Amino acid sequence: EKTGKGQLIDTSLMGSLMCMESLVLSAPAILGQEFSREIRAQAGNPIYNHYKAKDDKWFILAHLQPDRYWPNVCRALGMPELENDPRFNSIEARGENARELIAIMDEKFATKTRDEWFGIFKKEGLIYTPIQTPTEVINDPQSLANNYVVWFDHPVLGRTKMVGFPWDFSK
Repeated sequence: EKTGKGQLIDTSLMGSLMCMESLVLSAPAILGQEFSREIRAQAGNPIYNHYKAKDDKWFILAHLQPDRYWPNVCRALGMPELENDPRFNSIEARGENARELIAIMDEKFATKTRDEWFGIFKKEGLIYTPIQTPTEVINDPQSLANNYVVWFDHPVLGRTKMVGFPWDFSK
C-alpha cells in the first residue's frame, strides 16, 4: 500500500550474513548436524585463515595486508624467528609454504585458549574474530533477540528454528 510516508528499516551485518548463510545455519535445526568446513591447509594466505585453540574454539585471523601484519603475527605466536625465515618472509613465500606454516600455527594455537590468544592478538594489533558454529549462531542470544532466528511449527519436524529476515520494518 502506498501512503507517501516513509518508515524506519532496521538491519545489521549479522542479520544479513545469517540470511545469506541460511542453508548452513538451518542444517543443525533440521538435519541435526552441521556441514563440514573447507580445507584450511589450502589457504594461499595463512594469516587469513581459521584456527582452533586449546579449548577447541575456533577463530579467524583476517589480514588482507599480510606483509604489513606478518611481524605482529610472529610476535603474537612468540616465534620472532619466523619473521625473516625465507620460507615465510613474504606473502609469496608463505603461499608457497602454506601447509608447513599452517601446521606450525596450528601447533602453536593449540597451546592456549581462544580468550588467551585474543588478549595477545589485541596487544599486537591483529585483526581477528571468534567463529561460532551454526548451532552456536542459531542459539546466540543476539540472534534470538533480533529475530534473526525464529521459531516455527513445521508440519513434519514439529517446532523448530529457522533463519528469520535480516530487516525489521517500523510499520
